Amino acid sequence: MKDKIHVWIDGNFYNFFLSKYIHENHDCEIYGIFDVTSKPKKFFETQTLTNFSKIWFFHDHIKKSVVEHDIQYLKNFETKYNINLNLETINERSFNKFNKFYRFTKNEILSILEQECKLFESILDQVDPKFLVMHLPFFQHDNILYQLCKSRGIKCLLLRTSRISPLKCMILEDDETNELKFPVSKNNNSDSVISLKEKLQKLKKYDVVKKSNDFKTEQSTNKISALCKFLLSNDNIETHFTYYGRTKFRVLLKTFQMILKAKWRKSFLDKNSIYQIDDKQKFVYFPLHQDEEHATLIGAPFYTNQIEIIKIIAQSLPIDYSLYVKESPVSSARDWREISDYKKIISLPNVKLVHPSVNPHEIYENCSLVITISGTSALESLFYGKPSIILSKTSFSGLSSIQKLDKFDNLPNIIKQSFDKKIDFAELLDYYNFVEKMSFDFNLQESSPCINSGSPYIIDEDGTISDIGAYITNNNFCINQGDINNDNIINVLDIISLINYILGTILPNECEYLVSDINYDSNLNILDIVLLINIILDGF
Repeated sequence: MKDKIHVWIDGNFYNFFLSKYIHENHDCEIYGIFDVTSKPKKFFETQTLTNFSKIWFFHDHIKKSVVEHDIQYLKNFETKYNINLNLETINERSFNKFNKFYRFTKNEILSILEQECKLFESILDQVDPKFLVMHLPFFQHDNILYQLCKSRGIKCLLLRTSRISPLKCMILEDDETNELKFPVSKNNNSDSVISLKEKLQKLKKYDVVKKSNDFKTEQSTNKISALCKFLLSNDNIETHFTYYGRTKFRVLLKTFQMILKAKWRKSFLDKNSIYQIDDKQKFVYFPLHQDEEHATLIGAPFYTNQIEIIKIIAQSLPIDYSLYVKESPVSSARDWREISDYKKIISLPNVKLVHPSVNPHEIYENCSLVITISGTSALESLFYGKPSIILSKTSFSGLSSIQKLDKFDNLPNIIKQSFDKKIDFAELLDYYNFVEKMSFDFNLQESSPCINSGSPYIIDEDGTISDIGAYITNNNFCINQGDINNDNIINVLDIISLINYILGTILPNECEYLVSDINYDSNLNILDIVLLINIILDGF
């Protein structure tokens, strides 16, 4: 009897190509649930690349409903599968911060929840799969499916970025809240230190921290291109319940409002942050998580108020210590934080706000301790011989060098104990080697070239063109959108290069084509020139 494998496929699409690979290399039946909007749905309805036994389009089954929800069904569902549904809904971004155009009522939320639970139960009853393949759950609906499959004894294979390298991927059965079990050797500690120094240099090589000027350019470009696509499309946006309340006028107005807000927030951040790390100052480091992300909403759902956590840490420090709080560079994607949040941080007398452009390696080298909710910084600090405290369970929190906080009342004592904590470098090396062995060269980042849209200008690593498929990432991939001639400056020379590509005077290579497609529509045309000019003029 063939294995039945169910695959969750969303807007990243790499699971679609993974489905193709599995089907071609394993005698099995592939079933798919597609969490996509109307445009990609048209492709998946007719595609012949992957032979699915049956597919479901998630949003065809989930509607905003005025019908009274069945609270008894939801109570029974909670009890039967041991899933906290209130936790899922309250932390759901689409019901709260992500939707700026519609406020869902309690009944609407619970009705949507009921539809999701019944749909997933029905699908699993029909298919009875042996495996579920998906990425780490990001939203309440895919997390409910994941929890439901675990409860029913279905093996879950989760794609997630390797904690060791952003360019690598792992496939594991458990999510990030489960500690990795890894073999422990009897490595010599001094040899371990030497080996880890080599690993540290490798980590620095893959450092993806961007300078502040890059943030502005990249995010402005993304917003403008997304807005252009939306305004020019004829798609019915209400095919997705998270889009309720949106109209083209509201989106246009809100986009420009957020561009202005982002400028004000970034300006405040630039003026009120420190850019230099005082190597004579004793300090503890707390890196901010991006708001509304998996690491907190799902990985640490009871620690989402970062501003309050900063206050608690600040008042738990010895009198001769300061707290350095660094904004995440990727917060630019969410238009930065409210200025009121930044004001609350800098109002604390022993707290300094660090600019996102500051290289974290410089901070690790000078800090005495790292405290994080669930971030990789707790792991990275160990490579520098610096102890760390983590507030929630993660895949690496089982390391003995990482202190886990059980309750905030104990934080002052745990901080004092951590200052004297010795790093077990042999254990850390064992962990590193285990993760590296379990990882493979596949990039899950948005900038990854894993997905080829089929442009006739792009030649794949297999030598073919105009196909759709996934391939191993190229570490030299260009990600600076608009820098067409790759001179680290976006200016008129890039416009000239783009015009030559459009006219066919010069044929771009893969990297040149991707950085030239400013609006991501797989075509090089006048719209890309307009957007490139806006970038240069800093019109937005």
